Amino acid sequence: MIKHIVCGLDGSPQGAAAEGLALELGGKLGACVRGVHVVDAAFTSGAFISDISGAMGFEPFLRLQAQVERSLEELAELLKERFVALGEQKAVKHRFLLHHGNVVEKLCEEASSADLLVLGARGINGAQHPEFLGSNAAKLLRRSPTPVLLVPQEAKLPKKPLVAFDGSPKAIRALHLAGEIASTLKLDLTVVTLGPDESQAKSRLQKAAELLEPFGVALHTVWEKGEAVEQVLLAMLDPGEHDLLFMGAHGHSRMVEAVLGSTTEYVTRRSPVPVLCATRA
Repeated sequence: MIKHIVCGLDGSPQGAAAEGLALELGGKLGACVRGVHVVDAAFTSGAFISDISGAMGFEPFLRLQAQVERSLEELAELLKERFVALGEQKAVKHRFLLHHGNVVEKLCEEASSADLLVLGARGINGAQHPEFLGSNAAKLLRRSPTPVLLVPQEAKLPKKPLVAFDGSPKAIRALHLAGEIASTLKLDLTVVTLGPDESQAKSRLQKAAELLEPFGVALHTVWEKGEAVEQVLLAMLDPGEHDLLFMGAHGHSRMVEAVLGSTTEYVTRRSPVPVLCATRA
């Protein structure tokens, strides 16, 4: 059950969308939402200050580090005020937490005691690099001990969720999460399996139906013959059609992904709708 949600707050548009969706979900699921902001240790280190000073053509001076730290503290306070105000407005259980250190490590620590980690798909520099998944988001997809929900710049509570199901342990975990959320929100659920083998597809969809039966959701099953998994899934995603995708994260070995690329990252960085990835079976 999803009763503890961690949401990473970084001041980006995608982060704000993740914050809003996390609180909406928290309210519907009866969960406590922890808004977590991490002051990146790299920005307050002496090496960072020296690099900035050198790039600007002058020697480091004592007050520069204090000014950087003050700016980061002000940002943290603004994020706290916004999160607390939204939590109170939506009448959702909420807590704000401030950490200093490595962003990925601190969010993983918080996620270890949660049921879901919600993040913006891109960080504060996302507008300059729209073709890339945020570096921290990409790392957390691999390292998070709990499922990760990646959110684009605009997101609302889903109405037509979609599950990509290939029968793998992570896909089964994603299916269970989809069943829980669809049941709570009283939504129909569509499950799609891909591949040219009809008998295998029917077997997978029958298994999905059996696994979802206890959740009592209205189920629609789809078999897509295409082998280009990424392209088929993206073609099915649209806020007016399927507005939330559930999938298992990183189904291949690291070696295969290094050569062929990751379906998970390909889909998440191009998806116009939120994607919930089961990172552990």
